[in-house]
Amino acid sequence: MEKNVVRLTASDYDETVDFLNMVFSMNNRPHDFPAMLPTLYQRTEESMGHHYAIRSSGRIQAVVGIYPTTLVVGEMSLKLARIGAVSTHPYARGRGLMGILLNRVRRVLEEGGYDLAWLAGLRHRYLHFGYEKAGVVWTYTFTKNNLKHVPHSNDPIQLELVTENDPALIEKLLSFHKKQSAYCTRSPEDFFTCCSHWYHKLLAAYCGKELVGYLVVNQGETEVTELAAGDEETQLKMLEALIQRSSTQSIRVGVNPLDVSFMRLLEKYAEDVSLSTSGNWQILNWEKVVQACLRAKSQVLPLDDGVISLEIIGYGSVEIGAAESDVYCVPTAESGIIALDGPRMTRFLFGPHSPQTVISLPSRAKVLQNWCPLPLYLGRQDFA
Repeated sequence: MEKNVVRLTASDYDETVDFLNMVFSMNNRPHDFPAMLPTLYQRTEESMGHHYAIRSSGRIQAVVGIYPTTLVVGEMSLKLARIGAVSTHPYARGRGLMGILLNRVRRVLEEGGYDLAWLAGLRHRYLHFGYEKAGVVWTYTFTKNNLKHVPHSNDPIQLELVTENDPALIEKLLSFHKKQSAYCTRSPEDFFTCCSHWYHKLLAAYCGKELVGYLVVNQGETEVTELAAGDEETQLKMLEALIQRSSTQSIRVGVNPLDVSFMRLLEKYAEDVSLSTSGNWQILNWEKVVQACLRAKSQVLPLDDGVISLEIIGYGSVEIGAAESDVYCVPTAESGIIALDGPRMTRFLFGPHSPQTVISLPSRAKVLQNWCPLPLYLGRQDFA
């Protein structure tokens, strides 16, 4: 039945948007996808070509979107597919239409040379298709009282709402964006719009007249979904400035586990902290993804020396090694000392738990307790 899958075009824009808004609004608050995610929903061949659908009697019955981006982790670039708009008409459910679409997605990803894929949603729904909830996000909560104890500076931070796509300002903000330990690449033309996704606001941070970073916050300024500056002390001062200007009593900020120095600073002042997964992930290029994440971790935390072979059932075996500054992951003909299928191996290596929580580790695999969980992270502004 996969022959019934069609790739959408610009002429399908109105019908597709109406369909998505109807389906998602039935289960949640009213949705307006072009307003909520303007860079992903445009009346162009390129934008609509990222969507696949099944029709019946000429009408759309199910849709899925594949939104490509480059995820930079440390010094390595990964080709990431963000899967979104996963939807079936309520009268067409139970016919396996989404399974057909997700099988097509898998083929498109393999043919397109993607390294990994991400999607949001319920774990049990997508585990069957090779996705597993994994990765780590640390979410810190601050109250006004917590930040009273931050050392005060003679040069406090001022936050200014960015209301238009100012090219000169955007170029400077992009330089801070690229200083993050992991980020999705954005063009100067799309940066401002990406920061407005989910109806969020972009705030530029100044110390005197000097631009020192930026924040992306929700409308109520209670959630920080992106925070970028030159150093962790400035980031903390930006949080202090945000809560001082807000009418709310607390704010929350999600943090990449690679931001170790920032987390150590936050630990001094935060009221609370929680751990969650960063989404449903499917690893397609195990060698590249594991090496990128392990190498990035080695740059912020000391790794124990070791070599280990693991088998991903249905994919093959890989050898992972770390010695001083040399970190690698390569194919190997040797049998892995641990063999797991793709989703289970994803959970095993990328968390959120330690590997010992997922399975009982053999003695030869104890080094994984030091290496894992590997830092697989996607910030909220890049969700699809």
